Amino acid sequence: MSSWGSLRKVDQAGFRRVASTDHSPVGDRVLWWVSRAGDWSVVWVVTALLLAMFGGRRGRRAALRGWLAIAISSGVFNHSIKLLVRRARPDLELVPSHRHPVK
Repeated sequence: MSSWGSLRKVDQAGFRRVASTDHSPVGDRVLWWVSRAGDWSVVWVVTALLLAMFGGRRGRRAALRGWLAIAISSGVFNHSIKLLVRRARPDLELVPSHRHPVK
């Protein structure tokens, strides 16, 4: 089996395990917010913004480097690699209906 096939099996097994556990509504809500904070690199963009605002010259330089790193890594990983490595979304049939994501 290829390494992608092995990785896919591990990914699916992990999803099934998490989907079958009964998490608390509070935990689900917290993890939803943590996940959203990761979208569009919000945490890192805010960190860079704070550095630029309050870090003086060194902070502005660090913020610029951070923004460049976000732009480059996002371009490489979120676009290029995702196009090369396609995978189906997890099967929501495995997740209890009260835990289905809301769009």
